Amino acid sequence: MAGQQPHLPEQGALQELVRHRYRHHLTPEQFEAVQQEVAAVAEMIASLQAVPLANHEEPFTSFIPYRREN
Repeated sequence: MAGQQPHLPEQGALQELVRHRYRHHLTPEQFEAVQQEVAAVAEMIASLQAVPLANHEEPFTSFIPYRREN
């Protein structure tokens, strides 16, 4: 992870925040695992941002009325 370029500016900022606040509380293995999770979240953010949505589009909802059984 150390040599990998951030996918998004947010990834670099999150990694720096973790490094600054928590590095002294974590073992090197734990810190590396957290960095990998931050990278995974950044990849998910990039995937979501890549989907083009118009302003009028909303999430799909499914309504199923409850019918009491007799």
